[in-house]
Amino acid sequence: MDCSDDISESHVGEFAENSPAFSVSLYLEGEASNLHTENDPNDPFERMNVIERHGRVGISCEHKHIVHGFYDDKDRQPCSLVVFDFSFTPNGPAVRIKEAYVVVKFSAMKKGDPEPVVQAAYPKGMFGVVPTTHRETSARSAGINVGGGSPFQVGAELKVENSIECETISHSTVKGSIDKRGRNWGDKNSVSWSLWENPKTKTGIVTSMQAPVLLRRRDMSQFKATMTIKIVADTMSQLGSVFKTDPKDDDVWYDPERKGPMNEFDVKNLGKLDLKSIAGVTFLNVFQNGIKEESLGS
Repeated sequence: MDCSDDISESHVGEFAENSPAFSVSLYLEGEASNLHTENDPNDPFERMNVIERHGRVGISCEHKHIVHGFYDDKDRQPCSLVVFDFSFTPNGPAVRIKEAYVVVKFSAMKKGDPEPVVQAAYPKGMFGVVPTTHRETSARSAGINVGGGSPFQVGAELKVENSIECETISHSTVKGSIDKRGRNWGDKNSVSWSLWENPKTKTGIVTSMQAPVLLRRRDMSQFKATMTIKIVADTMSQLGSVFKTDPKDDDVWYDPERKGPMNEFDVKNLGKLDLKSIAGVTFLNVFQNGIKEESLGS
């Protein structure tokens, strides 16, 4: 079962204003149809580039780290750490991404082999990003009619108006969860992230997210991951171009016996890792000291 079916269409676009739900594919009509990311036939395992799309918006995901080892040095249960690095980039000043939905489903490469179990992931839960404060003022008025006693009275209405000022906080949101997908039994086999823009400022979602996933395994069997990303762009981006359906990317294949590059992780105690310390989100990168002064000659 394609895990893209598990992204509920009822949630896509629920925060989008002035437009119906609209899942935007990531390249334009008329571009080559072979833009999906493939495994290298000569080296098919653990490709660095998971997904990459360019168009009105740029979407990509790469492997930051892939580490195979053990949960701890006592029970020696096989374990894998996979760190994804996502990028969500508007390609133009008038374009923004309002929502993004990511699903990663892990499964066995061969039928009958044990499937990996998602032990932990981060971000997990609901997080606010770059909160902003807003002052809102509302007015309430009450009318009092003042008139003469005759039936031909000339009346006047006095209005008393009260102003109520309150302070509200809004923010961009990142939500992560560990789920079961494709079945209603067994351990959890997938992780998902939902990203929403600040509903007040409407400045788009975070531009990057680094997300680690810790997997428990029963043995050294090869396994795979299926990733889907759906986005909702601003109304002008939707109407400005005709988008077509994305082709399916190749599943990412993992081989626990593959020798990876040296890294800073203790492969014998991956279960003791603080996933929060290797996760992060970025809303905006800013150059410090971006203004430089030069003296002109006389």
